[in-house]
Amino acid sequence: YQIKGRCDSSNAVQLGVIRNLDQHGFDFLVALVFNEDYSIRHAVKISHEAVRSLARYRSHQNGHILTLNRSTVERDGVEDILYLFS
Repeated sequence: YQIKGRCDSSNAVQLGVIRNLDQHGFDFLVALVFNEDYSIRHAVKISHEAVRSLARYRSHQNGHILTLNRSTVERDGVEDILYLFS
């Protein structure tokens, strides 16, 4: 597992840089988006294959960037796991 978290109030949330994605260092990425009071607003589990198809490489950051938005959450390989934190 790789875990990325972000405190953000916008509808599209850019996660931190994912480095060495091609080395398959994880099977799943768990992304948590926190409200200002650090309660969890979104929680998703994303398969490595889905991360590879959704993330975009940025050479100036030397890694892949994944943005969470409504269409991301509805893709195959992405599971809403917010219920685990209720």
